[in-house]
Amino acid sequence: MSSTDDPQARLEAFFTGQLVPAAQSLRARGVEFFPLGPDAGAPTYWHRRDDAGDYLDSVDPAATAVRLRELWAEHPELVALVDPLLEMAAALARPADEQSPDVSPFIYAMY
Repeated sequence: MSSTDDPQARLEAFFTGQLVPAAQSLRARGVEFFPLGPDAGAPTYWHRRDDAGDYLDSVDPAATAVRLRELWAEHPELVALVDPLLEMAAALARPADEQSPDVSPFIYAMY
């Protein structure tokens, strides 16, 4: 089994090879996506939802890629992650061709 077939290795490679450098670049440019602490001047953090709250949806990879590129247009570091992120998600979503000899952690094995 190559490291590209191992989901854990693939995730670690994506994290260290692409996500960490993107985060470092964004941090160096002073980009912040959300406050890192509470706003003492905010009277409340509660907001009424403007939608029906139906978040169950099927994911279309092409539409997701377009939407992520739109959302992240101001951040080239993130735009560069769109294709590798979706490729990794597709690869990890595929059922494994081989069965693992290990017992699933979700199975209680009695000996």
